[in-house]
Amino acid sequence: MTHPNTTGRPQRPTKHRPHVRRTHEMTPDGFAWVYRVHCSPGCDSRFEPRFAKAAAAADRLEHLEQVAPPASERCRDPRAHRTRPHDHCPLCADQLPLPGLEAVGGAGRPHSHRPDLHDHD
Repeated sequence: MTHPNTTGRPQRPTKHRPHVRRTHEMTPDGFAWVYRVHCSPGCDSRFEPRFAKAAAAADRLEHLEQVAPPASERCRDPRAHRTRPHDHCPLCADQLPLPGLEAVGGAGRPHSHRPDLHDHD
């Protein structure tokens, strides 16, 4: 899902930023307060109104799972790279893990903050 390209520049993928909003809408029983997921302008997904906020939050998480790039292109360190865990990361995409660290997968920050890994003798 991308924005229409009218400039001739390469298209960038849509950054999905879904959030739950509470709105006053017309339902078959009359007007009611409902929760609905709203995503970024480039996203074409439509979401059903929900009477429970938890149901709308579940719709939001389901949408993020559907639009997430493959695991090899997701960010391994979102805080350092200033990305969201479900977004494409140009720094981490197509990078192979270091030999011997395949099982670690690079999830999270380096272990420099753990005092038990440093010898101060």
